[in-house]
Amino acid sequence: MAKGAAKGSTKGVSKVSKWYKPDDESSRFHRRQTQRQSAPKLRSNITPGSVLILLAGKFRGKRVVFLKQLKSGLLLVTGPHKVNGVPLKRVNQAYVIPTTTKVQLGNIDLNKYDDAYLLENMLDKTLKPAFSIQNSLKNKRRKNKTEKMQEKQTKIMQIKQFLIVLKKQSS
Repeated sequence: MAKGAAKGSTKGVSKVSKWYKPDDESSRFHRRQTQRQSAPKLRSNITPGSVLILLAGKFRGKRVVFLKQLKSGLLLVTGPHKVNGVPLKRVNQAYVIPTTTKVQLGNIDLNKYDDAYLLENMLDKTLKPAFSIQNSLKNKRRKNKTEKMQEKQTKIMQIKQFLIVLKKQSS
C-alpha cells in the first residue's frame, strides 16, 4: 500500500525493472501526420476588380487591379501593363493595401492563369539561353493566333475599364 492513499482504496506501487533496454535498440516513435496547408483566407475588402496598392518589390507604390486568388493563396494582379507598367504578377496579400476603388472586370476568362502557368513564364525568363539561337527557338513554346487574340482582347477590356475609373476619379 502506498502512503497517503484514500481510506479503503488499494493502490499498488509498481516495481522498478532490474533490466534496462539497451541503448542501441531502436524504438518506434509515433509521428504526427502533417496537416495540409490550405490557402489563406482572402481579406474581406479584397474582391475581384478592386484596386490595390503594392507595398514591396519593384512596383511598390503602384496601383494594381486584383483579378483572382490562386490556389497557393497568392493574389493575381495586373497594372494593366500599358497603363502603369505593372505586368500580370503574383503578390502575397500581406504586401498590399486594398482601396475602395473598384474596376468592373466584365467577362474576362481567368481560368488559364494559375500558379503553374505563371511559374512557367517566370522560369522561361530566368533560364539562360541555350548554346545556339536555333536551339532556343525550337524549344520555345509559341502561341497560336487564337491565344494571342484572346490575350489582346482581355488586355483591351482591362485597359478600357481602368481608364473609365481613372477618369471618374480625376473629375
